[in-house]
Amino acid sequence: MEKKLFVGSLMVCAALVGGASLWPTIRESIVLKPIEELKVRITSSTAIPDPANVQSSGDWYFLDHISGGLASYDSDSKKFSPLYASSWETRADGTHLFRLRDDAKFHDGTPITAKDVIWSLKRQLILKTSTHFPLWEYIIGCENLKSLDDDCEGLKKEGERGIAIRLKSRADSFYLQLASPETGIWSADDMNPKSKELKPTKFTGAYFVAERTDDFALLRKNPFSPLLARFPESPNNIRVKRIPLPKLDQALLAGDVDLAVRSYNPLGERDWRKDGYGVHSTDSSTIIYLFGLGTGTRPPLGKDFIQAAWQLNQDKVITPAETFLPFGKEYVLSRNEFLGELPDKTAPLVRILCPDGFFSETFLAQVQAAAQSAGSRIEFSFAGPTEWFAAFNDPKATEKYDYIMSSYAASERYPAVQLRYMTKKLLAPPIDLKVTESPDLNVDRTKLLKDYQKWLLQVRQAIPLYFNPTIYVHRSGIDLGNQSKTDAEIELWRVRARGIL
Repeated sequence: MEKKLFVGSLMVCAALVGGASLWPTIRESIVLKPIEELKVRITSSTAIPDPANVQSSGDWYFLDHISGGLASYDSDSKKFSPLYASSWETRADGTHLFRLRDDAKFHDGTPITAKDVIWSLKRQLILKTSTHFPLWEYIIGCENLKSLDDDCEGLKKEGERGIAIRLKSRADSFYLQLASPETGIWSADDMNPKSKELKPTKFTGAYFVAERTDDFALLRKNPFSPLLARFPESPNNIRVKRIPLPKLDQALLAGDVDLAVRSYNPLGERDWRKDGYGVHSTDSSTIIYLFGLGTGTRPPLGKDFIQAAWQLNQDKVITPAETFLPFGKEYVLSRNEFLGELPDKTAPLVRILCPDGFFSETFLAQVQAAAQSAGSRIEFSFAGPTEWFAAFNDPKATEKYDYIMSSYAASERYPAVQLRYMTKKLLAPPIDLKVTESPDLNVDRTKLLKDYQKWLLQVRQAIPLYFNPTIYVHRSGIDLGNQSKTDAEIELWRVRARGIL
């Protein structure tokens, strides 16, 4: 299906002997049509991520294209809507009843059943390893599940097509959880009920994995996806390529990929538009921050270093993360509140682990110069994805490093989700974020969220440095469609080929 949009006309007059003649109007039209195969780099690995342990933004994007859940979030209307559910209702006792669509199917035509949905959710409740949403803390009476075969009070089948989920209390982020890749629907036949191991062969996303090697994953359109009915011009195939981050720019210039998704590279970003490439930039919704490793005392990072890092910054795109979170609402810290939780002086030596090739040498030199101006020294080390991700949850990582420099693509929707992710798993927070998400509880949410941010600074668990956008760099001839500006989530089913007739 082609959509034609007339963008302008050229009218030319010519004087002829004996009189004047008007040439016919020439109209140029932009033609938007499906790309046969879109080559992208969105994540560092082609392995199918485990929905119960999403480690990176790229893995989140990957899962979002191959899995779908009961609900979805429409970034156009900013609302949650049914996806594989045909409808839902909320009962007085806190039960949410979802009814599966009669035509709900996996990509191979196999019907999606209530058992598939319940087992997909039970797996999250048992493993308790999800990095964004602790679903197990919200559903009633499922604390003692051991096997996917076990029953529990808060998660039941109701009739042939009904799934009843009973929450301990209402939660603002409940539908965000159900619309996330962490709660996508997988086939019960692909899950081991005892070990909970998931080996996906059936997919519910807009695309399914048709082929996979260590170098690429070939995704094809899911003919039964309710989502794709709204996007008839989506790519027919998507080739997700594994390209090490230090080689990504060269891969773009060589034409090995059509589209790359990554954080803006401070003091190291080339002018892609001069090279003929298109660039879509989100709002500054990404946080560049230092994550404290291990469980013991970390060397102090003082306000002397933080203020110097902000004052010495030469990049015109990134901005100081002085409010801690990128969205200016009542729960963010003020600059004075932020700095007030930091010690005055920075330790003489701070060891920081960086992902290999993620930050430019010029930017890292700027960070070191800030430390030097504060009478300190920063020692950078570098690691590939496997070692780098492992360090976040390694209690012995402090034998080598004090902090990790990381980047987190935040969401404007719920601050508790962002703060929970930045906490990770090694420390037990003294503040319960769940209560800030319950509209039924009479609590001072602003104070609780601010106190949590202050705690993160006090124990040196997460110290934001800058706010940064995510960018999508793409070759000419590609139309990205209506991608979100406020959330750094790429939706490749919106991408189309652009031509002029």
